[in-house]
This record gives sequence, C-alpha cells and structure tokens, in this order.
Amino acid sequence: MKTNFNKLLCLVLVCVSCQLHAQNWGAFTPILSQLDSAQRAQYLSNLSNLQTSWSTDSLNLGSGLDSLNAALGGIDPTTGLDSLTAEWGIRRDSLLSWLPGSVLNAPDQDTLLSEFDRIRDIWFANNDSITRGFGLYQDSLQGNVPVFGTSFDTLGTEHQGSLDSLNQNLTAAFGSTPATGISNISSFFNQIFNKSLITSLELYGGRASTTGSYYGSNFSIPANVIGMRSVEQFDRTWEPRWAFQMSGTTKAIGDPANGEKNAASGNDRFNPLTIDGNFSIMYNLNILTVGDNLPVRLISLLGLEASTFCPTYREFNQPFTNNNKGFTTGWGPQIGAGFSTKIARFTAYTLGTLSFGEVNLGGPDYRYLNTQIEAGIRFDNKVTMRVRTGTTSWAPQSHKIFNNHQVTVGLPISALFKL
Repeated sequence: MKTNFNKLLCLVLVCVSCQLHAQNWGAFTPILSQLDSAQRAQYLSNLSNLQTSWSTDSLNLGSGLDSLNAALGGIDPTTGLDSLTAEWGIRRDSLLSWLPGSVLNAPDQDTLLSEFDRIRDIWFANNDSITRGFGLYQDSLQGNVPVFGTSFDTLGTEHQGSLDSLNQNLTAAFGSTPATGISNISSFFNQIFNKSLITSLELYGGRASTTGSYYGSNFSIPANVIGMRSVEQFDRTWEPRWAFQMSGTTKAIGDPANGEKNAASGNDRFNPLTIDGNFSIMYNLNILTVGDNLPVRLISLLGLEASTFCPTYREFNQPFTNNNKGFTTGWGPQIGAGFSTKIARFTAYTLGTLSFGEVNLGGPDYRYLNTQIEAGIRFDNKVTMRVRTGTTSWAPQSHKIFNNHQVTVGLPISALFKL
C-alpha cells in the first residue's frame, strides 16, 4: 500500500516529541497541538476502541523476564553493528532527496537535517563504547533480574484507576490545545534534548530474530537494531517515555518469483524491516514491597506509537498487488501495564503494550495492531539491556505482518542533550 511519507515523519515526530518532565498531560499542550484535528479525532476514536478491548489477563510479563535472563547469559547482541556505519551516509542522502517535497518549511527542513547530522556524529563518537557495553557489564548484570512477587489478579482496580487518571488528564489537555498540525521543529528538538526536562537519554543497538509476510512472500531472517530513547527511572509517579528505532538486515528479504524484485530497496547492504517511534506517559504507582523490602511500582501507560513496514515488493504475477509496495505505516494510541523495582544499583521492569489504529491510505478493513512484551534492566545510568518480543500487523488476513524478538544494549550519553 502506498504511503504518504510526509505523514509518516509527522507522526514519528509527534511520537517522540512529547518527552517533557512534568506532572501531567497538561504540560504537553504545546506538543499535543502538533496533531491536526483529523488526527486527533482518529486517535480518540481508536483509543476508545482500544480501552474497550484492553485486558491485563493476556499479559505474560514473566516471559519478558525469562527472555531477559536468557539474553544476559547469551552472546553479545551488538555484534555486527560496525557493519552499519555506512548507513548513516545512505540515510542522509535519502533525507536530502525527500525534504524538498515534504510538508516542512525551509527552516524546519534545515533543523531536521542539522539534527540528523548531530546525532550521527554522536553515534560515531560513541560507537565503540556501545559495542563494548555488553562485554564490559555482562557479569554485573547477570543474576540481578528480579522475580516480581505480584500480579494483576489483585491489582486490577489500581491499574484502572491510574489509567483513568491518564485518560482524564489527556482529555483535558486536548480540550485546551489548538490542533494546528506539525510545525516549529526547532522547538521540538530543543524540548526532547533538554536535560532540565529529561533525566537520561541513550543510543542503543542490538540484534533481532524476525519473521514476516507480505501477501504470501515470507521471510525469516536475523536483523540489526539501532535507535535512541529516553531511559526510564521509575522514581516518580508521572514519567514520560519515548523511543525511536530502525531495524534492518544485510541479507535479501523474501523469495520473489519469476524474476521479480526482492525487498532490497535498491540497497544491497542494508534492507530496512521496520521504523518505529512511540511516546507515552507512565503512571508509576508505588504499591508494595517484596522479598527484602524491595519497592515495586505498578506501571500504567498511555501514549501514541507509529510503525512502518519497510520491505518493498512488486509482485506482478498477483493482480491484487499491482501498483502496491510493502512500505506501509500504521499509527495509533498505546496502552500498557507492568511492574518495576529497584535493587541496590539495579532498576528492572517488565511491561506489556497494545496499540490499535490507522493504516495510512489503507482501506476500511486495514487496521494497525501491535502487541509487545518487553523487559529491561539498568545498572546505575551506565548501561541498559532490554528484550522485546511481539507481533505487528498492517493489513487484513496477516498480509503484512512482522514478528520480532530483539535484544539491545543502550549507553546513556549526555552529549545527546542540547540545552
């Protein structure tokens, strides 16, 4: 399905942009205005549908902790990241070719390009540290993932109360915020990279095991993951959270028939799989202690996410795909729940999220659906390790679907802050 790439970028910017240190959604009104009136109406409608179907009964949070423990005792997930160095130049060329036809005005285009260059330079300066992080801290991290002695069986009321608080706050903020649409990119970057607003930011990378399907053309392939995100502290009741990442592979994707193009997208070195961005606010309710008086917080989460299925195909022997390609974007509200705890110098969490929403330029039966279970552990603010497993779909009957299990290592980097 052809995608309005302008809208993709706008949505991703909105996903990442709401990263302010504040007590409630009301402090985000300048950012919430970047949703235009149509996008806001879609968001609220899908949020209502999502809340109707949301249930913590389906969350297997223990699987996330098990996966994290296994990953901590496994091989270095950053192996091979050095091979992606050339991709920064390739993506910059792509950005230069896209900007002239985008919805961004000239100052915003200049800001976006300069920020890309700034982050690229920071990545190059810290690439060796990122790829050495797992080996340096693996022994310290192992054996410190907790077994949470609690569940949603007795905490459903508390979770719903926190979720209601987030919803009511968001509704009030929308009511006092004009829906002007994307603009003022310079202010957006100043906010998300402001150390007085954000506790910690990190660059991260790792590996993923992926399977997927595009109208019967299936793939199962290892991939690299690179990205940037906030580092959750879980030390306050209200806490924002955001991430932006790309996954891809140096291998051909799929097995096209009759000489058709594979998903190489014109680049034999790195074939994108997905581009993902999300923003949410967590309500971290301090609920109890377990074991040796360890504090546990109940996480309730409400936000927005966008994800793009990137493998591109043209299958001329199948009429229903004529004039179509795989590159497709979905976006929608995100709800989540989980637990976090702090043990000495270690902070760990497990979290499940569900998102339901729109597919850009899709028909009425095209809906975006994303389910994820993740778990992570942080050693001071020196290193983080996370595991995420889930399924994302962009089309009916699983025609565009992506399953992933990814393990990443993150390095908090103060140079990411601008102000």
